[in-house]
Amino acid sequence: MQKHYENFPVASFFIPKKIRPAIISIYNFARTADDLADEGSLPDIVRLNQLNHLTQDLDSLRQGKTPRSTLMKALGNTISDYQLSFENFDCLLKAFRQDTWKKYYATRTELLQYCQYSANPIGHILLELFNVDTPQNIIWSDSICTGLQLVNFWQDIAIDYKKSRIYLPQDKLNQFQVTESQIKNGDTSGNWWPMLKDQLEDASFFLQQGYPLIHNLPPRFSLELRFIIAGGLKIIEKITLTQGDIFHNRPTIKTVDWFKITLSIIIGYWNKIDSGRILQK
Repeated sequence: MQKHYENFPVASFFIPKKIRPAIISIYNFARTADDLADEGSLPDIVRLNQLNHLTQDLDSLRQGKTPRSTLMKALGNTISDYQLSFENFDCLLKAFRQDTWKKYYATRTELLQYCQYSANPIGHILLELFNVDTPQNIIWSDSICTGLQLVNFWQDIAIDYKKSRIYLPQDKLNQFQVTESQIKNGDTSGNWWPMLKDQLEDASFFLQQGYPLIHNLPPRFSLELRFIIAGGLKIIEKITLTQGDIFHNRPTIKTVDWFKITLSIIIGYWNKIDSGRILQK
């Protein structure tokens, strides 16, 4: 599996050592499925067939059978050891299959429905892993996961367009009179920045809406989540500094950014200050 840049830590040292292999197996499954849907130059029908094979492997696990691949064996062990729901993995695969045929989203509502399958199940799985999947925690988690997914969309507008995919809702493009040709040409003139700023504010709202979840988690999981949220907020900040020019300045989080984030979180954590507010200053 190829290496990927991420806006957040994956199974960092904040996560208890005994749980890290489980998180890594889940990440490897999700990343592999995402790559099947996105990477390379294969025709969409081939991608869909490969994802269908992965779906069959998941069904084999559900039936108690031993899958062929090391990837799915590891995932099967995790599901069995922690009694995880298969439904969340089904949802993720549904989203990845959708990526092979759905290239446009008509409305914000339609895009948020996609996030229910592409992002929110990851939060559900992590809550299950730590046995804190209460109804209220799930609500907060869904908000955070949706916010992070939206941040990723707006960070990768140019990259996704090269894959013939536009996640910016068509009604928003029409509202701000932004054309698809502007995405094609990397044109940030006119209402491009007001339009993208509106989308960033939406993503930030979701992240803030879910922030209370950090107070309902085990300490180390809470710290991990603080870093994850901080990564999303940092990307929003970087896009804002360029007034939306993600075409020539794709925002990424560098080592110096993580150092500053770490310092802010540690100071806020030990002084019982809301570090989510610190990170936005």
